[in-house]
Amino acid sequence: MPGSYQRRAILLFAILFLENAASASAREGDSLWDLLSRTDHTSLETLKSSAIPADGGQPLRRTLGPVPGFTLAAGQADAESENDKIFNRPKRKRSGMFGGVGDWFSRIEQKTGSRVSASGHQRVSFRYDSISGSDTAYRDSQYNGQGTNGIYNDTQLDVDATFFNALHYHTQISNSPYRNANDNRVKLDYNTKKVRVEWGDFNPTLNGNSLIDFNRSLHGVQMTNRWTPNLKSTLLFSQTRAETRTIVVNGNASTGPYYVYAGQIVDGSVHVRVDSRDMVQGADRDFTLDPYTGQLNFTHGNVILPSSTIAVSFEALDYSSSKGTIYGSRTEFLPNKSILFGMTYLTQTSPANGTPQQRTERLHGFEQPSFYSTDAPMDLSKPLLINIDGRQLAPTEYTIDRTTLYSNRFYIPRSVPRDSIVQIQYYPYNANPTPGDRNIIGVDGRFLLGKLGSVTIESAFSGLTLTGKDYSGQAMQIQASLHPFKNINTRLTLKNISPSFSSVQSPGFNRNEKSIQFDSDFQATKRLGFTLNWQKAKRPSYSGNTASLISAGNDDYGQYSIGASYRLSDATSLNLSRTNLNTTYILGGNSSNSNDNLSLNFTKGQLSLQGSLARTVSNVSSSYALLGVTTATGQNPGALFHSDSSTVSKRVSSQWTPLRWLTLGGSFSDNAIHSLSSGTGSNTNARDTALDADFRLIKNVRVHYNY
Repeated sequence: MPGSYQRRAILLFAILFLENAASASAREGDSLWDLLSRTDHTSLETLKSSAIPADGGQPLRRTLGPVPGFTLAAGQADAESENDKIFNRPKRKRSGMFGGVGDWFSRIEQKTGSRVSASGHQRVSFRYDSISGSDTAYRDSQYNGQGTNGIYNDTQLDVDATFFNALHYHTQISNSPYRNANDNRVKLDYNTKKVRVEWGDFNPTLNGNSLIDFNRSLHGVQMTNRWTPNLKSTLLFSQTRAETRTIVVNGNASTGPYYVYAGQIVDGSVHVRVDSRDMVQGADRDFTLDPYTGQLNFTHGNVILPSSTIAVSFEALDYSSSKGTIYGSRTEFLPNKSILFGMTYLTQTSPANGTPQQRTERLHGFEQPSFYSTDAPMDLSKPLLINIDGRQLAPTEYTIDRTTLYSNRFYIPRSVPRDSIVQIQYYPYNANPTPGDRNIIGVDGRFLLGKLGSVTIESAFSGLTLTGKDYSGQAMQIQASLHPFKNINTRLTLKNISPSFSSVQSPGFNRNEKSIQFDSDFQATKRLGFTLNWQKAKRPSYSGNTASLISAGNDDYGQYSIGASYRLSDATSLNLSRTNLNTTYILGGNSSNSNDNLSLNFTKGQLSLQGSLARTVSNVSSSYALLGVTTATGQNPGALFHSDSSTVSKRVSSQWTPLRWLTLGGSFSDNAIHSLSSGTGSNTNARDTALDADFRLIKNVRVHYNY
């Protein structure tokens, strides 16, 4: 017989087991005895016979702790666990490397709607080198400029967490020697059906009005609230982390490399356009660009002619500049299912405020009439003061060459003693002034026309401070997307954007223009389809010596492209396209560019083949004034510069995956280039060959070889 102490211990443990077993089935406010009063008293034999029903369905009862004969209605998991005990089945294994602890965390995550994950890497290396001569180039190429001889640590950590389904946290920490905008960041957001609040480093967007579409890498807070099913608003406040830049380079009759040196490029912000044709980033698409070195390469043997222009737009980090602030809001109202009205407001403040800074320089006199030079070119459109020993000179007492917008020399036609001081106060000439504060407000509406399509009307008004002056602009756009027939889609766009219109900058190529554009696609049969794009526009010319936002006039621009696609079989398709671009410059001259392309594509299982034949012809006739050349160079501004070029490209490529772990690919292109510039002709042949092999050896190991 157990003693009193043992009996009390057995009773205590029995109560604890009863409480644990009953907690899942107890109603709120029930005691243990209330629960027992609702249980059924069943013998152990009855329990064994009823543990698994004859029809193999879900078990009906489970035991209540250590008290024999008492059972409760069983859930699937509880019944399976009890059945395992009754019939001496082997104990189920815990999932995951953390066993029971991991299972407990999994249940907590499931019940609370929470999840935490962490990933990253850490590499520790020891380096010892003996280098003769200068070791700078070696360190830069081998160790990314980190140096040699020592212990180095490369670490990156990503933490992603969700709490209670609504609160999300993400951070990334890296000690990379390259300071990418995405290397060290933190973001916290709260998201429900009606409210979303984001704080930290992220890419906020204010979409809805294409004249003000905004997407930048920022540090700030954004809140979106759906007040009613018909009303939604978004508020934004942030500091800029990067500035947008656009760099233009000419082709050099090769696929690259071309270099875009402009600081650290924010990954994912790059836009590339060649002769008004948008390119798609990716090794298997049109181009690749290294965000660290700025190296741009075109893929698939796409040779860029010297007569072609490459424009690259992106966000770049500038750690030496001060940060500006951006405020914005967007409100959308839906009176009914067919109508939407929206209003957008956006403003950006700049630390520089776009105001030029006056400079003062002091020079010793010459003992004879002579020229005096300043350290920087002078902006002759702004006030200029010259004095000698404190006495201001009248404009008739000195001479400045005003054949250009700027000069760094002035002439005093009399002798000035050497111990006298010639002082000049001027504004330095800035060919690319930093814009100051910007603000823009836009109103838009979208109207659904049922099965016929929709019409969108957008307008915007802008203001900008630049070099101490205020510029205002306006923009209007009407776009109709119509589907008159089942197999025909059309889009008509009318645009009128003034030359002085300026939005808060995002990477891309939004143009100030007056234009009409028509796009259409027609699916004649299941195998045959046609496309048509046509545009006519007047675009402001900012070339030559015109200052920013001051147009010399409008260039006439036109383009069209037609295409046809025919599917010969389920595996083979034939494509034919022609694109033509032409521009007549207001400053004199014109240019045209046409491209014809015929391609054959075959895809069968794991094998794909492609062959193409293309011909590009480019003609440029531009004035020296368009190129920015003035009379100071000795050239006649009215003279024309001629350049003609053409290329015939042949290309074949293939990709084959014979095994699940092996992919082979390759391409070959041949480009025959003829160019004629100012009466001098040349012929060039450019070939491009590429071989690729991709091996997936084991689960987390992959080897890629490229030649």
